[in-house]
Amino acid sequence: MKVVLVPGLAAHVSYLQSLRERLESEGHEVYWPGFSVTTLVSDELQRLLATVDEAGARVAVVGHSAGGLLAVMASQARGKPAMHEGIHLVIGMGTPLVGDVKLDIPHYEARSVIGWFMPLCGPEVKRFFLSHSALPTAPETQDWVADILSWHPDPFTEPDKWQIPCWSCGIPFTPGVKFTSGYCRECHVAGMADKRGRWLPSAELVKLYKQATFIDDYYEPLIQRMTQ
Repeated sequence: MKVVLVPGLAAHVSYLQSLRERLESEGHEVYWPGFSVTTLVSDELQRLLATVDEAGARVAVVGHSAGGLLAVMASQARGKPAMHEGIHLVIGMGTPLVGDVKLDIPHYEARSVIGWFMPLCGPEVKRFFLSHSALPTAPETQDWVADILSWHPDPFTEPDKWQIPCWSCGIPFTPGVKFTSGYCRECHVAGMADKRGRWLPSAELVKLYKQATFIDDYYEPLIQRMTQ
């Protein structure tokens, strides 16, 4: 797949070099975005769109922080892609987005610790126990990006192959197009309650706390209250 990497605000593309090398080693054709530093005041969006047009068929845009925001804006500017042209996939890492963000194409988002508590509906969200700045360089995040790019089929020619079962009801749906973070639209509208009747954000926080290394007696009562 052709991939365009977009750096974060005031950052140079060079810090994404390790991610570029990782993706190129797996056979992807990787491009810089058409500029070296993201400033958001130097017409970066138009340069990114020109790079996407130059890349041609089936482009994935991967952006960190403000670069993820540019990736979303580029997708919205282009609209739904043709069968074999345009942006087919957006992957953000620490994108400064909250609320309901719906694209016409698959959209994935990696969240650092600071982003765990920022509500985001629309993309398929993966939470990492990392700082914001470490997202694009950490091996686990790079593995996640590479995995998405390696197995991700074309949603326009193979739509059934990239559906996933809802974490609540188990009914397959298309992540990033129908709704949010592993939950289908129906479960979200129903109040985001899982099969045990718990509020899903609380259940998710419990899993994150249990995975963390700083669990001690102070957090156990908090977890119990959250799951009651």
